[in-house]
Amino acid sequence: MMCVRHSCEVRYQRSPEVLLRRAVVAIFLFASNLFAQSVDAALLHHFDYDQKAPLDIQESGVEQRGDVAMHDISYASPKGGDPSQGG
Repeated sequence: MMCVRHSCEVRYQRSPEVLLRRAVVAIFLFASNLFAQSVDAALLHHFDYDQKAPLDIQESGVEQRGDVAMHDISYASPKGGDPSQGG
């Protein structure tokens, strides 16, 4: 049995709509990257925290669901109150 290899060049032609969509997506990604880098420093202070503060993690239960273990935990809030409610 003889194997014959054929070489052929395949060129895909892109329609103008596809090229326009790609250009719009590229511009959007570039512009969103510029805006993401100019975040106001005051907004970043919302995420400040004491990295050395104890978390006081308490596990109140574990539920097994197939191969997954669901852990019910609570932790200390640096501002007091219920951390799951944002306070």
